[in-house]
Parts: sequence; C-alpha cells; structure tokens
Amino acid sequence: MNWLSFRKKKLNAQLFLAIGREVTSGPFAGMVLPNDGTWSDADLITKALGCNECELHDAFETVIALKPDAMINIGASEGYYAIGI
Repeated sequence: MNWLSFRKKKLNAQLFLAIGREVTSGPFAGMVLPNDGTWSDADLITKALGCNECELHDAFETVIALKPDAMINIGASEGYYAIGI
C-alpha cells in the first residue's frame, strides 16, 4: 500500500469516528454508508459529507420529490445514487 492510499484510509477512518457512517447533507442526507463493499476510497469522504458531485444535487432533489414508481440507473458504479434514491 502506498503512502497516499494509507493516508486516505486513515482519513476515512477518522471521519467515520467523528461523524459516523451517515451522510450528513445533500439529497441523500441520512443514508448510511456500508462498512465494506466497493465504495471508492477516493471519494468516500465527499460522499459521507454529502458534497459528492454537488452540481447534481438540484436534479436529484427534483427527481426524489416526484416520487417515481421506478428508475433506471445506467452506469451506476458502486450504487451511491441508486441506494440514495
């Protein structure tokens, strides 16, 4: 493990000790992030703080308010948006 990967893991651990695993703000506030899985270390902190891809927040809040019966999530990566919605 290189120094940067080690530092990211340590920062993630410190963040979760401080705020827990619940997303703190944004359209998915209250969603609990899993302890393990395919969540990327590179952006886990921004996801936990609720500022991940903040330019999309208005669009997601609009969709969530519509309460659709179904959605198609294409290119979902690890599923942050699918789980959040």
